[in-house]
Amino acid sequence: MLNTLAGSVGLVVQAGLFAGVYLLAAPRRGRAIALLFAALVAVDGYALILLGAMALGIPWQASNGVLVLALVGLACSPSARERVRRSRARLGTLVRASWGAIGILAGVLAIQLLAVILAPEMSIDGQLYHGPVLAQLLQSGTLWGWDAPNQYMYYTDLAMVGTLNLATFTGTTWFDNGAQVPHLIILLFALNVALQARFPRAWVRFAMAGLIISAPVIWIQPRILYVDVAYGAAVAALIVLIATSRRAQWWDVTIAAIAGASILAIKPTGLLTGGLLLAALVVVAIWRRRRSRLPWQRAVGGVVAAGVVPIMLAMGFYFRNLVSFGNPVYPVQVTVGSFSLPGIIDLSVFASGDRGSGLLDLLRYQTFAESLWDGVVNGVTKPDYDPRSGGFAYMPLFVLGIAVAIVVAQIVWRARDSRVPIDRRGNWGVQAALVLMSAAVLIVQPATFDTRYVIGPAAVLAVAVLLPTTLRTTPPIIDIAAGAVALVLAIGQVAWAESNILLGMSTIKDLRGFPAVWQPITPGNPWGRGESISWLPDDPSRCFDIVLQTSGGVSAGGLAERTSLSALPYGLYGPALCNVVTPVQIDSYADGSFQAHPLLTADFLLFNADDEQKWRQLAPGASDCWIVVDQVPGSETYPQDIVVIRAVC
Repeated sequence: MLNTLAGSVGLVVQAGLFAGVYLLAAPRRGRAIALLFAALVAVDGYALILLGAMALGIPWQASNGVLVLALVGLACSPSARERVRRSRARLGTLVRASWGAIGILAGVLAIQLLAVILAPEMSIDGQLYHGPVLAQLLQSGTLWGWDAPNQYMYYTDLAMVGTLNLATFTGTTWFDNGAQVPHLIILLFALNVALQARFPRAWVRFAMAGLIISAPVIWIQPRILYVDVAYGAAVAALIVLIATSRRAQWWDVTIAAIAGASILAIKPTGLLTGGLLLAALVVVAIWRRRRSRLPWQRAVGGVVAAGVVPIMLAMGFYFRNLVSFGNPVYPVQVTVGSFSLPGIIDLSVFASGDRGSGLLDLLRYQTFAESLWDGVVNGVTKPDYDPRSGGFAYMPLFVLGIAVAIVVAQIVWRARDSRVPIDRRGNWGVQAALVLMSAAVLIVQPATFDTRYVIGPAAVLAVAVLLPTTLRTTPPIIDIAAGAVALVLAIGQVAWAESNILLGMSTIKDLRGFPAVWQPITPGNPWGRGESISWLPDDPSRCFDIVLQTSGGVSAGGLAERTSLSALPYGLYGPALCNVVTPVQIDSYADGSFQAHPLLTADFLLFNADDEQKWRQLAPGASDCWIVVDQVPGSETYPQDIVVIRAVC
């Protein structure tokens, strides 16, 4: 009940942040920038505030209470009421002028939210660690005191912090797998801002942006607990703000820094990418402030002051790991000369082989280009939520074709009417900035052949392709025709993805007829329950203590688990994510001294079938109350059988 109330309050806070920032920014920066600013603050900025508080031991539930009181106080001020009054008066005009863009946005949201409601979490990484991280955040309220079934759960994971409200406001996991839907909207808004340099009509910009986000690797992922769309949206937003913004007041820099801080906090590979783009932000912001005749001290000091708070908040997970394990990037082991940070997985794993050699590798351009070409020539050859090479499918070809068609149409128009002025400057400055920063990101991004890792730079490069122009004012018919073609192609690409890719609507439709043995075991499945968790009561009002035998989680070679539920434990947390899952290893209790251990008080115990008798011998008193209620057979991937025991005393 507390989490449900806190999640509902949190959604009100996020809505209030979005509305407040938009109302403040729209008169000064225009509607497109205001939408992006509002989305970044309401999604990423809000998540960073929660993260910072949780790193200090303040539960997210308490933070939501404080934030809603602060927003209510601000909303009651005379200036806020006046802004709301003026905005309500302009609302009708805004809707009439932007109905096409609003329709496209509503269509994107409707399809994605419907998929989130109808489909349970089905991704590997979502069940392995993103989902369990979400459950631990809900239960502990902070970053501390976790019982993690595997060490991947200690990766920085801002996207899961940001989905706390969605996962709780209904009292059950209807929307837990919708963590990335808000980030897809951030990406859409960022592309809309970048396209302003060329397309004056909002619906045309949204149609072009819709074509880009309809690429299968982007379109399908917001309905699962991955974080690549969130990461890519933050990368794209920061690049766009650096390249297009002409001002560098403190709040411009702060909101851009929120995007940069999010890159740092969404995944650990963002440390290098985020650091690179934040450095570019600092240089460009100082240069713009100096051009406005500010003295050096104010120019530099203002930028530093505006950016330091978001970056400090982004360090929450890293701070927790430093205190708990002596290594901010745990479980990654880092060794540079005589300097070493303790961990399990060596850093070289992420910067060697087909991922690229070292931190910088020019061959990553080649693997990125080959992946784009693969999609254009062969389409999506791995039709699931992680398509690897070729995941952008025909989107790059569609974008290039539209860009060429527009330029050709402009040339023909100019040939027919020589009075139309030629644009000799074009948008080359913005294009160059977009391309250069995307290229900088690609050279440090491991595994550029895998399209889900390069969503941000690929989307930005697609925008850069669409920006060329030969005329100062393009005839409306050309842009309208281009927007219509882009919209048709986007609809076609979405329809294909929903019909042919795992987790599209066709997959969701098939789930309805699957038997229990084929049903996903994750929470919130409206079509049935997976066979391996059929023993677990499916009541969101009840919470259970579960002891889970593991093999230690992660080893230097990767995941060490041999049972399906220890490898993918998300389903054990229950429909309200309130079941307490405690991992145990039998070798740690060879002496049989338990005292007040969860093993003695758990409701359910999941042991490797081969070790059941050993556990009974270690806890002879408690085991008198243990009754076997199910057995989960092994598989080719996870060969060890599991015995499920219910404690009845």
